[in-house]
Amino acid sequence: DSSKVAEELADQDTEQRRYAAARLNSGNALFALNKLDDAFLAYIDRERQRLPFDAPITELIFRERFARTALREDHLDVALDPARLAHGLSLEMDGHPRSASLDALLGAIYIQAQVDRRAIPWLAAAQEIIEKREDWDRAVPLLRTLSLAELRLGRLVRAREHIDHIRELIRSDRGPADPARPFFENFEFLIWSEVPALLDDVTLGPYGFNSTLELQIADALAARTRIAEGQLEEARELMESRLALLRE
Repeated sequence: DSSKVAEELADQDTEQRRYAAARLNSGNALFALNKLDDAFLAYIDRERQRLPFDAPITELIFRERFARTALREDHLDVALDPARLAHGLSLEMDGHPRSASLDALLGAIYIQAQVDRRAIPWLAAAQEIIEKREDWDRAVPLLRTLSLAELRLGRLVRAREHIDHIRELIRSDRGPADPARPFFENFEFLIWSEVPALLDDVTLGPYGFNSTLELQIADALAARTRIAEGQLEEARELMESRLALLRE
């Protein structure tokens, strides 16, 4: 009869909700353990259930983590949609939670996809928020990523501005912690620090970059911009500065 059918449907709905919750919890646990391939599969399972979340912040965190794992697993087409959805959710919530992280995440996805023109506005928005917070561990890597994107687009003046700002911050003791924070102490830190060190040498160091390394990279990039602009004497001075750092 109709009441029995309704009861069976209710049981199926309850079971689906339990499964969805279990896969979300499993994904979060695997994410915390840095088992990203398994976390990615768990998050895909949760997404396939097409069920609502218990709260907007729960959905936001899920979509952000889903995007992060997809990015780390190099599934850029998958990463973009949840990142966009998470950003939209943030804008709808009081205080715009996770806004800087999500701006940087979207920028990182576009950088990885080598769509630098789309990456730059997201990275710049994240940079503005982070620098106001005086979070130098994150501000310097973001500036470096911005400078690399501008260099790849041939916009030397903007690249030079970002690079010179990095050098100014570090020389005024506003650079990343020394020693650098271990990446796997906090997975989120990956998105800020694991970016190309040089255009032709992608560095994925397990301990990030401390201020000394960031200054060496900035000097090398600054010298590159000076050479491109024909300012060879300034380039020579920058390379000598870098060599002095390497000798220390």
